[in-house]
Amino acid sequence: MQGSSFLCDARLSESILLSVPSARDGVRAVASDGVIERAYQKRDAGRHYNAQAVDMETLPLAASLSSAGALVAALRVASDGQTDDLPELGRAIDGSGGIDGFALALALLRRPLAGARLMRNGPRALAMLERAAYDIFVAAAPAIPPALFTRFSSPNGQI
Repeated sequence: MQGSSFLCDARLSESILLSVPSARDGVRAVASDGVIERAYQKRDAGRHYNAQAVDMETLPLAASLSSAGALVAALRVASDGQTDDLPELGRAIDGSGGIDGFALALALLRRPLAGARLMRNGPRALAMLERAAYDIFVAAAPAIPPALFTRFSSPNGQI
């Protein structure tokens, strides 16, 4: 995916910003096609590309959707920061993009502090993403015909 890029749709991005109170606009990110595991590598990439974040997941999907003519906006929730090392997750990803459980266990054992931080921050990030998805859904719900969905519950079990 070297050299790939995509532009977020301005209207779609604006609607997300209006729907999700915690969303921030204008975060400049650099994308990596692999897992950057060391904090110094993330910091170096951020400095080199004048980026505030290093994104290791969004680009392939967003670029593919964009090239197919879909409107694209990215809402990211970070589970690790520029000062955080990650476990050796690259070794745990198999050829099809799936996770090899045994290799993941070994990666977590090799860097237990990084693994513990990821296990602590991952669920927090997922909860934030779930809340954001709920906020977007609630904002869009008046425009969605009721027949298209049967039931949607909020993170706290209510709608």
